[in-house]
Amino acid sequence: MSWTRGYTSALLACALLMAAASSSAEPAEVQDDLERAEALFTAGADYPQALELFRESYVRTHAWRALNGTALCLERLGNHVEALEAYERLLAKHAEELGPKRVERVRARIRNQSARVGRIELKLEQHGVRVSIDGEEVMRSPGELGLWLMPGAHAVEATGDGLVPFSATLRLEPGERERLNLRLAASPTASAAAPRAAEVPDSPALPPAQQDQGQGAAVSPWISWSLVGGGTLFALAGAGLLLQASADFQAFDDSVTRVADGAPRVNSGDQSLKSRAELEQTLGVVSFVVAGSALATGIVLLLWDDSSTEVGVTHQGVWARGRF
Repeated sequence: MSWTRGYTSALLACALLMAAASSSAEPAEVQDDLERAEALFTAGADYPQALELFRESYVRTHAWRALNGTALCLERLGNHVEALEAYERLLAKHAEELGPKRVERVRARIRNQSARVGRIELKLEQHGVRVSIDGEEVMRSPGELGLWLMPGAHAVEATGDGLVPFSATLRLEPGERERLNLRLAASPTASAAAPRAAEVPDSPALPPAQQDQGQGAAVSPWISWSLVGGGTLFALAGAGLLLQASADFQAFDDSVTRVADGAPRVNSGDQSLKSRAELEQTLGVVSFVVAGSALATGIVLLLWDDSSTEVGVTHQGVWARGRF
């Protein structure tokens, strides 16, 4: 029995030594992978290989350098969506390790990348609704979700038991954002047993491909800004006219009273000055009235159309769409 115990002890000792050697070798191997990935990226020799090494290193170590390298490789490879997601994860998980200067550099990269892609802000309030984009399910419970997407057309679908399915094609431009708040209408068969109350969402979306299915209204931002600009010009013109009218009235008053041999002499004055001053005064007041109306209308439209909102009703329910 003594030789058995000795044999067992020897096996345990060997196992412990092997485990210790393995644990001590792994950090060195991971460090080698990270340094090799950084060398490949710096040389610009093989971004895909560097990306693979950075990702493997981050899985093992969760080091910010590995995640930063991952984002940089994705950016160089033109995968701006995944690069943005990696940069955002870098700030969310490693801001303290990065320090203020690196944090600012990462934020600058996020701004640069976000100008190259589009973004959809989804808001879902209904239970039992599944939302997918380009065939991939992204939401299935109430909440809010922001997604970066490459510019171009994207298929948005929403389905739910007892609800009319919604589908639309959303076209995103670089740097464009879309807000999509969606509420599906109850299907006729599901609502036959009980009357359905009107459903009004916050601000959902329907792209141009389906605008012919309902009635919607939208005001172009240039109209609002044109009203504001025109109102400002009318206000400036009115101020100028009133100032000129005041000067002409003063000149008319001076022409009425003249001093001759030390004594004032009153005459009828220059009537053309008076007529011109009265006309200028009238035009100035009218200009201010027009300016006030244009400014008020333009500001109201800007507030109403802060996100270029469209609202309408279709057979699929109530929708609204906003751009910002």
